[in-house]
Amino acid sequence: MQGAIYPSLKDRTILVTGGGSGIGEAIVRQFVGQGSRV
Repeated sequence: MQGAIYPSLKDRTILVTGGGSGIGEAIVRQFVGQGSRV
């Protein structure tokens, strides 16, 4: 599945709590895929 591309997230620093599993892990993967630092 391909999601939207958000250039504004590239090189941004993102803090995600609970990023080790479940929904948090999926969110982390999406931010990393957009070029963010997580």
